[in-house]
Amino acid sequence: MKPYLVLDSHQGIYFGHATAKAVTEAMASGSIKLTQARHCFYYNIANHGENKGVYGLAVVGPDTGSKIGPPCTMRVRDISKIVDCTPEAATAWEGASWGG
Repeated sequence: MKPYLVLDSHQGIYFGHATAKAVTEAMASGSIKLTQARHCFYYNIANHGENKGVYGLAVVGPDTGSKIGPPCTMRVRDISKIVDCTPEAATAWEGASWGG
C-alpha cells in the first residue's frame, strides 16, 4: 500500500492508501478504494509558500488551518488525477485535524 492524493472531477481532494494494482485499475474504471482515507474540505491557501497549492498537498501535505476529515475507508468516483505522495506529506495527512 502506498499513499496517494486523489482528485475527482467535482473538485474533491482526498488522501489515502491504495495498492499499485488498484491505481492501475482506477485509471480504467474511474474509481478507487482508499484505506485510511481523509477528505480535504479546505486547505490553507494563505501559506502558499509552504504547500504551493493543491499539488503541494502531495509533497508537503496539509498545514495548520486546513480542514481535514477523520480517517475512514472510502471509494472515490469520477477520478481526474492520482498523485503519489511523499513520506513527508503522508505523515502530515495522517496527523491532520479539523482546523488544527
